[in-house]
Amino acid sequence: MRQMLIPILIAGTAVSAAADRFVICEGGRARAAIVVAKDATEPMRIGASEIRKHIEMISGAQLPVIEAENAQKPAIPKGYRGMIVISNRETDPQTKQAIAFRSEEYTIRTVPGAPYQIRISGDGKRGALYGCYTFLEDALGCRWYTPAITKAPRKKTVEVQSLWIRQKPDFEYREPFFQEAFDKMWAVRNKTNGNTQQLDDSVGGKITYGRFVHTFDELVPQSYFAEHPEYFSLINGKRMEGYAQLCLTNPDVLKISIAKVREWLKNDPKSTIFSVSQNDTGYPCECENCSAVVKEEGAQSGPILRFVNAVADDIAKDYPHVLIDTLAYAYSEAPPKFVKPLPNVRVRMCPISNCVGHPMDRCERNEKPYQNLLTWSRITDQLYIWHYSTDFANYLMPLPSLDDIATSIPIYKKSGAVGLFYQGSYQSPGGALAELKSYLCAKLMWDASQNPKAIVSDYLKGVYGKAAPVMQVWLDLLHSEIRKSPKNHAFIYDSPRNVYLTDDVVSGSYKLLDQASVAAASDADALREIEKARMWMRYVSLTRRPIQYRIVGNEYQAVSDSAGSDLQEKFARNLSEFRVTHLREGSTDIEGFMKSLDHKEGFRAYILENDTLKVDIVPGIGGRIVGMTIKKNNANIFKEASSGLSLASGGYEEYFNYEYKGKGYSETYEVDEARTTSSSVAMKLEPYSGIGATRTISLSDQTVTIATSVTNNGSAPYVLKMRTHPEFAIPEQAKPTCSFVDISGKSVSQPFTEGEENRFFSGRDLPNGKWTVDLGSYSVTNLFDPGQVSQALLNDTTAGSRFNLELYSTEVTVNPGETVTFTNSIQVQWP
Repeated sequence: MRQMLIPILIAGTAVSAAADRFVICEGGRARAAIVVAKDATEPMRIGASEIRKHIEMISGAQLPVIEAENAQKPAIPKGYRGMIVISNRETDPQTKQAIAFRSEEYTIRTVPGAPYQIRISGDGKRGALYGCYTFLEDALGCRWYTPAITKAPRKKTVEVQSLWIRQKPDFEYREPFFQEAFDKMWAVRNKTNGNTQQLDDSVGGKITYGRFVHTFDELVPQSYFAEHPEYFSLINGKRMEGYAQLCLTNPDVLKISIAKVREWLKNDPKSTIFSVSQNDTGYPCECENCSAVVKEEGAQSGPILRFVNAVADDIAKDYPHVLIDTLAYAYSEAPPKFVKPLPNVRVRMCPISNCVGHPMDRCERNEKPYQNLLTWSRITDQLYIWHYSTDFANYLMPLPSLDDIATSIPIYKKSGAVGLFYQGSYQSPGGALAELKSYLCAKLMWDASQNPKAIVSDYLKGVYGKAAPVMQVWLDLLHSEIRKSPKNHAFIYDSPRNVYLTDDVVSGSYKLLDQASVAAASDADALREIEKARMWMRYVSLTRRPIQYRIVGNEYQAVSDSAGSDLQEKFARNLSEFRVTHLREGSTDIEGFMKSLDHKEGFRAYILENDTLKVDIVPGIGGRIVGMTIKKNNANIFKEASSGLSLASGGYEEYFNYEYKGKGYSETYEVDEARTTSSSVAMKLEPYSGIGATRTISLSDQTVTIATSVTNNGSAPYVLKMRTHPEFAIPEQAKPTCSFVDISGKSVSQPFTEGEENRFFSGRDLPNGKWTVDLGSYSVTNLFDPGQVSQALLNDTTAGSRFNLELYSTEVTVNPGETVTFTNSIQVQWP
């Protein structure tokens, strides 16, 4: 830990008019002793040790720590004027009544006399310890900005004036979910208590989840499906095998789930909260009973909450202290009309579609989540929140969400939420703004009434020293485009080419960071943090490079590369220096990313062409279509691939499972020359994991048809779950609308919004064989057999000039030796 020294800052402290002086040390010599009871808990002893350590850091004085039979009346050695007493007992000076401390509550009180007392009291688990940190922070000016940067004032004489502070947290559960915030001492010093933070019993523990999230798959394992398919979701008239959801109205599912939760409790008696929550996918059950509950409650959360309440009611009989947690997430975010969470149930609302650039209550894209929040708040006073504060596709890209953090936490407090989880770059150090966001979250999670601008300003001064004013200008620049217009939004899967990262913002960032380095020239730690900020901007520059792949002759290759090797070399050094392991959620392929920046490899291309269309096919990267050009206006209907995080992006691709960028998206297909003609390209994928595939892409008039056949060459059945993933381009000035007739016969029209939206359609809402996007100068229609499709996804982002018409196949069990073919077509029409 690096120990930095700054002038004393007193904030948030109640000081009496009498202004009594309590001298702790004078001229570098101790004038007070620290007192703990012999029966003090370990966290209380840690608190005493931390006060001793930090006062020595400030002044050089070493305060003795005394154990006393009675901490209220200890024997103080001669030569000492007072004592700092750490206790679990206190009397309210106004009411004269003993205080019954609630969880994590503490008081700090000065009592004049000879000797005087500075009394820090609270519950023995974490309360008294938190009181010690508030004393160090608010009365003595200590700060713990990051796991590596601690700062305290330097002065030979340390004294405080009269104090009376009584505090408890605004939220019972507080977890900034950034990797830097997992550090044990940072977490306890900043009074967070999250499940993933490395807190142990020595510092009072934490809120411990026995099971954290997405547990349906564990409650009733997929192995039950063979004998009991009725336990699982009914989708399009068929019970769904694999990773889906449960049939929540099935009484046996409830019995099995209760038994599993009781097994968890038996094996993990220390944990206090267990999640009974939906899997991280779609497919809620459509059986008659589940559908009836959805209809009655008006929301998919209805059957979930009834089920969770039933589990919680049973658990409460023997474990009244245990909480059952569930999600209001994606399809279940909207609250039900009638059922309410039981007192031992914590609903965790997850506003994943939020714009994180604007205040939650003042943004058109946040109207639905905000209304959901208000409604949940009316039916429960025990609401938890799962909020999002990073770009999950680009951990190193500065997502301008500081304003969102500053405003959303007070909104959640006002709405009655009692627990907050803010998800950030949790898999790797070095995420953009991760430490600042963690610090801001921690402070506001404890006390939502604090001034967020003051917190950020204090952080900048502490971390960047003399460069703080410049870094404030830089933060304002990063947020400038979002603040400029309510139409400019920020979302958690944005591209580095998003509207708020303009060329001026990027170039201006480098200039400001250079100015910051000059200002902090003698401050090695500030320079290191400024270099970390440069790493984030270098990442943005590398992923924004104007590199496009084009068909050149019979090759698909990069045709321009304006960025030099110097930028790549500096970025590579940054990754090592700051121990970055993930550039995005789930992926550790940094080597692949760096290799993709070289753009040396070309890929053999095949071209299908007629009087109206030109279709470019590259078998070597997933057997994909990279271009489909309307000859009349030379418009490519597909989004062009750029370097980005992977060359395999843009155009049309397919996966052999539902996972994004799953098997099949980048594998090498070989062309079957014997079956390839002027109007079709036939390809084959060599078997892996027992599965082989062939794909034929055919052109006829204004339609391209893709037929993929999967053969099981193994010895065991294989469950096939195909997913198509075409990325279509949105032309400038276009105002797209998606239209179709669904299975029930209803006509549907979906205008695109300005941000990014996911719209899933299944069951009777599924398009009945085709859906069309009107782009003004032309339209794109996707045609398919609805009997082969379980779910369709319209993903659109006008900010990213892209939309997807994705199809998820029905699950098909392919027995050894069998072949299954999945076919769909793309048709283009223009006036």
